[in-house]
Amino acid sequence: MFSSREVPFFHFATPIDLPELGKPFVDHLVSVFRRAAGRTPDRDAMLDAFVRLHRNPHFFRLLVQTMLHDPDRTVGSALDHVRERIAADLGYPDAWLALTPIQRETVRALAMGASRPFSRVFRAALGAALGEEAPSAARVQAALRRLERLGIVDTARGKWEVADPEFGGWIIERP
Repeated sequence: MFSSREVPFFHFATPIDLPELGKPFVDHLVSVFRRAAGRTPDRDAMLDAFVRLHRNPHFFRLLVQTMLHDPDRTVGSALDHVRERIAADLGYPDAWLALTPIQRETVRALAMGASRPFSRVFRAALGAALGEEAPSAARVQAALRRLERLGIVDTARGKWEVADPEFGGWIIERP
């Protein structure tokens, strides 16, 4: 919100890193759920769901709400539902379809943990995924710059990575 040139608050504030939410947060929401629903979800499954939702409190709250509204839902089925809802609400399918093949394969590789996108190894793997020769470093750079302008990748932590980890997970799950 503050570091993207296209948003109104560009460099308006100094971002601070907050500690990650963890077990106490999940325990609190499990307790709230127990009081509201009269049943107790599996704590370990809830912790796993929280981690799979990238420790995002908003997404986790959606999971708890989903389980409150549908008593037959398990933590796993609620997690699947919430992830589908996130993808639809944030427009993942449309964003994916708007990318060129090289952009798709570049962001897929980054989502899968690849690094050094200008290296020969990365470019060779990219070429293999595209069914062609390894693309030039300039072509990879053009793809990365376009992905960066779209807000799909960034270098905020000193390396190229997918900006939204949930989108990265969604990408990995696509064939």
